[in-house]
Amino acid sequence: LCQMLHDFVTDEGADLATRTWVNDKFGSGNKALYTFFEITFSGSWPSNISKVVKDVNPLYVIFFAVYITCVVFGLVRIISGIFLSETLQQASRDAEIMVWNNIHKSQRLKRQMNDLFDAGDTSGDGLLSFEELDNLLSHQKVRAWLTELGI
Repeated sequence: LCQMLHDFVTDEGADLATRTWVNDKFGSGNKALYTFFEITFSGSWPSNISKVVKDVNPLYVIFFAVYITCVVFGLVRIISGIFLSETLQQASRDAEIMVWNNIHKSQRLKRQMNDLFDAGDTSGDGLLSFEELDNLLSHQKVRAWLTELGI
């Protein structure tokens, strides 16, 4: 593009302010690269291309329309979609981890409840009688633990 605009920049019959602006934006490879970086990622494409299309040559609209459609709208949306997909996959993994943590917590709680009832079974018959349960519930620590569990 900077090669195509070179003839306009060197044309002394064209407006000096426009030639200076085009040279500042597209006068060298580095300037054009930076301008296209701005066009692609900052959303400033209308201000960067309208002067070229309106004041230099309206046919540049074809080049810029293809570039904006394919690169700015197309590739940037594809890249955004990839990031969104990765984010959703990570969230799914987090949900799986949460489920596994809840399963392990439930298993640990079941073991602790079994240990508690085994300790309360003073007769050793594998059953908890009302007297054994009453004796177990008389301990402040056991009542606090069961309250914490919502029992």
